[in-house]
Amino acid sequence: MHLKDKFSKHKNILLGLECLLPQNAVRKQLIDIEKAIKFYKDDLQDTNRSILEAEWRLWKMSCRTPEHQTQSTKVITVCEVLKIIDKDSFLNDFGCNSSDDSFC
Repeated sequence: MHLKDKFSKHKNILLGLECLLPQNAVRKQLIDIEKAIKFYKDDLQDTNRSILEAEWRLWKMSCRTPEHQTQSTKVITVCEVLKIIDKDSFLNDFGCNSSDDSFC
């Protein structure tokens, strides 16, 4: 396998993860992270479509609410949002839960 092939097959997965960044999430739809969801499905507690859609809406709202902005500067990292939101609102914990903050 060539090096290019090895990395190019993961390109769409990485692009999906980039959609989780707050400045990108507010403009994206759940379909934009579909390949990442499929790739990480074994790591998610629930892959039910309605659960994922609800969590995506909550994530987008969390990324654009005024509480997450300081001096007109939007939060720009996933970890900054994860430190602010109520993690218990999400069934899937995005790798970070209330007892283990090692992700951030």
